[in-house]
Amino acid sequence: MGLIKFLIIFAAIYYGFKLISRFVFPFLIQYLFKKTRQNMQDQFDTNRGQNDKEEGEITIKYAEKKKPGDPKKDNDSGEYIDFEEVD
Repeated sequence: MGLIKFLIIFAAIYYGFKLISRFVFPFLIQYLFKKTRQNMQDQFDTNRGQNDKEEGEITIKYAEKKKPGDPKKDNDSGEYIDFEEVD
């Protein structure tokens, strides 16, 4: 009797989930696509606004000058190791 009750409950839950997912998942996917499309549109609009220069206009961007007391090294490329070819 316990096995039959378990199978009936399991089948009811399975078919209930299947029925609900048939209605809920399309709305969920539609919402996710709409949100992704909106995010992409926002990124496109913000990037588009950065290039509002007239044709032929020149812009020079300078790097920040380092202060003499700056604790960072001037060259962070590491130490040089001479290459030796092995025969």
